[in-house]
Amino acid sequence: MKKELKIFLAILVSNIILYLFTENDFAIFLIIISVVYMVLSFISITASNKKITLDIEEYEGAKKTRERIFISAQNNSYVPILRYEVKVFFKNSLTEELIEGVVDTSLNPRRKKIIDVKVPDMRCGLIEAAISQVSVKDTFGLFEKLWTEDNNVEYIIVPKIVKLNMDDEELSQFDMESYKYSSVKKGEDLSEIFGIREYTPGDSIRGIHWKLSGKFGHTMVKIPSFPIESSFMLILDKRFDGKNFDLIEKTTELFLSLSYTLVNKDYTYSMGWYDYCMEKFVYKKISSNEDFSKAVIDLLSTPFRKDSGSVTEYFLNSYTEENFTSYIYVTNSDIAEKEVEQLREYGEVKIYKPNDFI
Repeated sequence: MKKELKIFLAILVSNIILYLFTENDFAIFLIIISVVYMVLSFISITASNKKITLDIEEYEGAKKTRERIFISAQNNSYVPILRYEVKVFFKNSLTEELIEGVVDTSLNPRRKKIIDVKVPDMRCGLIEAAISQVSVKDTFGLFEKLWTEDNNVEYIIVPKIVKLNMDDEELSQFDMESYKYSSVKKGEDLSEIFGIREYTPGDSIRGIHWKLSGKFGHTMVKIPSFPIESSFMLILDKRFDGKNFDLIEKTTELFLSLSYTLVNKDYTYSMGWYDYCMEKFVYKKISSNEDFSKAVIDLLSTPFRKDSGSVTEYFLNSYTEENFTSYIYVTNSDIAEKEVEQLREYGEVKIYKPNDFI
């Protein structure tokens, strides 16, 4: 028996004893009110049992904004619900943090109510909001009906992604000989020719096509091609010490900012990480903002985990048809230099750490 019901019954018995010994009219009034309340509360809860339909309306949030979700509750019974309690769990797929929220409201008979639920402050990631338990109570909590619900919704909290100040000289470490070139867009790489035109003042002497200049009798210069695909790879270290959740967010922001910067410089590249749910290293080829947006969702949907293994070993042991020649490694590891020793046998490696970069 619930504590609240025991207290209520004790008060009722006290009033009955008081009336028997004093025949006090106020005591009989309290007895009648108490009995009527108990009967009506029991009938109300019994009549409304599982006659309520629930739904969660989707919401897509952005980091640093006030996110909300909306629960739609329909009372299909003919009696009011005095206390309607919904337990909602919020799980972050990236950090695996779990937060419980409780909504306490009332429902009118044969009416629908939209309940505005404030989402708790959470770090970036794919958030699953799930209704785990529903309860119907009377005002004093004497009677209660509980049942579980399987109703959830997912939304994204996007990390802070910025365009980093990375100039072409900083990116010159990558093996440009491995690039494929555009046939429709000119660029600055003279190793491949987009077209030929007459020399104009200011053109680089290195761009002069001496053979054709001699043939046409006037100076001709090469129009350099634009690289559209390279063989370099961004690797995200998703290992986690189990304590510093803020570092997960900072690492994710750095990795995605690097990727965003590259795609907006019209680079084509690959990005990847070890997926602890699928237990394999995954690759995403990025050649457009659309590819980048899809990869962001995939990255935010899989967790960081505590792991004593090496991400670079996971990568080198994975199968891929790509032959990467250059790498950007985003990590928090204190022994990152040692971890990339074997990776350097396959190409140039540059290490980025969130505490050093952002």
